[in-house]
Amino acid sequence: MKTTIAMAGAALAVLLAGCATPYQSDNFSEQRLNADTFRVTMLANAHTPAPVGYDMQLLRVSETVLGSGFSHFVILRGGMTVDTTRTWLPASTYTTIARDRDYASALTSTTGGRYAVENRPRGDMTVKAYHAVPADAAPGTIVYDAAMVCQSIGPKYGAACVKGTAK
Repeated sequence: MKTTIAMAGAALAVLLAGCATPYQSDNFSEQRLNADTFRVTMLANAHTPAPVGYDMQLLRVSETVLGSGFSHFVILRGGMTVDTTRTWLPASTYTTIARDRDYASALTSTTGGRYAVENRPRGDMTVKAYHAVPADAAPGTIVYDAAMVCQSIGPKYGAACVKGTAK
């Protein structure tokens, strides 16, 4: 019994994971703000958890930084938010009629009449890129190694790192 439940749970996890936004370029937008500053935005679908969206955004920032000839970056501003959409699903009423020679009966049922809620992770991150670890970084500043981010996060989402960038 426990094995059946575990197998059903694993199958459900695989099905739900298949609904998440795949890592692909049309989910992102990059903008070069100046020689070493970039803005990367991303919008995932409603089946993508925010932490997965954040990972994908860090991966895309790393690709952008490496593709522009830099090796490290610092997040200046941004992160993940969630866009929530509520859609009203109207009620539907169905009636089934059964007839006999002497009488008729009807069964009526109503379904719906509720809101469907959709949460979509949205990322907006501005980063400053560097050719090496900045010597003047303030204490407590997190300096990301773009190649390391690509190599550690890329395989989780099927993005193979080639020469420091994900493809």
